[in-house]
Amino acid sequence: MGRSRDAELWELWRGRLRRFKGLDQTVAEFCQWEGVSEAAFYLWRKKLQGGTPLNHGPLFVPVMSVSKTVKESAAVVVMILADGTRVELPASDHQLIAHVVKSVVGMQGGDR
Repeated sequence: MGRSRDAELWELWRGRLRRFKGLDQTVAEFCQWEGVSEAAFYLWRKKLQGGTPLNHGPLFVPVMSVSKTVKESAAVVVMILADGTRVELPASDHQLIAHVVKSVVGMQGGDR
């Protein structure tokens, strides 16, 4: 349950920062309008730009199953990383999937 809330918080800040880019406001004005602190704004901007390790958010989002009508050769595994990166891999290549998952976990600095 905590991972879902973490993912929601990351998405909330992604949206907030996208909105800020489209406005002609200072950070102080934007933060006052949004009801958040400037410190939080700068922290999240740094996190989402890759300035800090992404160990505060979920490594992966929940998995949805693919319809059974999809041919196995066309099926893909879709992973969405904590920073929003989308990775699509052929579902039939189990070794590649395992390698990518291990690599992502290793880059995040731990075994989760």
